[in-house]
Amino acid sequence: MEGIIETKEHLCYPVISEAPSYPQIMQNTRPKELGYVGLWTLGSGIFGYARGGPGRMSAALVASSVSLFGGLWITQANSFLRLKGYKENREEMINAKIIDPSANKSLVRVVRRRPLMN
Repeated sequence: MEGIIETKEHLCYPVISEAPSYPQIMQNTRPKELGYVGLWTLGSGIFGYARGGPGRMSAALVASSVSLFGGLWITQANSFLRLKGYKENREEMINAKIIDPSANKSLVRVVRRRPLMN
């Protein structure tokens, strides 16, 4: 088996953009995900203030900053994977006018593609 390269194919969703740009990624971020980021940031700020000890305000700011950065990073990663077709992307296909919003959900056909990483 030496010298044989096997490529595994995974079931994926249709591709919207092969090389999404940063504005396109931010434009296709779902409002629900941004709401989660806001809630996590607020919650971690309150937790940092409550557990901060003498430096309550600085602990709250650090906790909020870390939560905001991490939440936005995860949100952008999810949006990127949806645009590339590795996650469910029905809403993005409707926004890109690839499918009709009144169409049946079964019209989004799963296609076979190569994996994101080897």
